[in-house]
Formats: sequence, structure tokens, C-alpha cells
Amino acid sequence: LLNPSGQAVAATTAAIDSAVSEFTSSDVLGVKIPTSTLMKDESYPLSTLTYAAIDVCRASMSDLKSYKSLLHYIVSDGQDVGPNKGQIPPGYVPLDESQIAIANKAIAEIGKEIKSPECAQHLMTSTTVIPEPITPILTPTIAETPFTGEVAAPTGNFPGEPNSALRFSMLSALCFGLPMIAGGRSLIRKAKTL
Repeated sequence: LLNPSGQAVAATTAAIDSAVSEFTSSDVLGVKIPTSTLMKDESYPLSTLTYAAIDVCRASMSDLKSYKSLLHYIVSDGQDVGPNKGQIPPGYVPLDESQIAIANKAIAEIGKEIKSPECAQHLMTSTTVIPEPITPILTPTIAETPFTGEVAAPTGNFPGEPNSALRFSMLSALCFGLPMIAGGRSLIRKAKTL
């Protein structure tokens, strides 16, 4: 990118660090923001800082442990520059010593809350006693019938089983229906001639 002097500046670690050194303090303690004009010709335009914000008291203990682990990785193994997974890609730069010191202070604060909770939410969860589950004792209420090996024959009617009335109605329909089908044509012809 072109700097205010019209010189092309690459996104190198030195150029980005130079720009960050010109950042001004914001209303938030410890947070710096980019300046609209960079005075140093070696500073890379459009450099920026990204901050992590953690509400220690509102986060759960599980979240705090995850945040602590993430921040610890960032300030240790996460400072390696390279193309591999977990490394800092081109265009990003490692933290400087003062930024690592600030991150370590945050890690210590989170660790302190995990070890000795002071927030009301964490005190409640750490002192809450969870009762052990009650295991019911089951006693048989029906006397068991010994198995003799014989199976009783089924009784009653089952769905789909025809009863005697249905059988006779089907038989009568066949007896009267077949002659009517066979003789129906001749009756129709006879009716036409009349």
C-alpha cells in the first residue's frame, strides 16, 4: 500500500510493528487504536490490532478454562509464523513483549477466578450440593405362575376371521348372482324386442 508520502510499503512484520507503535490510546485502558495519519514512512497503512474481551464473572467455569487455554496457546506456540495449521499466516505478526505481558496478566486473572472463585455466579455453582439420585427398590406385586410348557389354544374371534353369518351371505350371493349374470344378457335382449 502507499503511505502518506506516496511510497509503497509491504505488509512485513517490521512495517506493521512500526504502524502499531504510532497507535494512540483509546478511552479503554490498555486498548490502542490506529491513527488517521502515519508519520513514519516505514509504517504499513491499514494496520490494526485485535483484542480479546472476556467477562470473567458472566462466563461459565468451562468457558473460562477454554479462554485460558486459548490465550496460553496464543502467547506460546501460537506465536510461530508459517503456513501450517496453528501458525501465524502472512499479513499477521506475532505479539510484541508488552502485548504478551498484558495477555499473561489476563491469563493469571482468569486462572485466579478458576482456582478461587470470587464472582457470585461461580460461588453459587461451586457451593451448590447436588443430591445423589435415589435408586428405587422394586418388589414384585404379582405372584409368578410357573411355566408348564403347554400353550393354551386361542379362544374367541380374531380380526379378519369370517363368522358363520358372513359365510352364508357370501354363499347366497354366489347362488343368486351367478344365474343373474349368465341370464342377464338374454333378459336384456328380450326386453329390447318387446
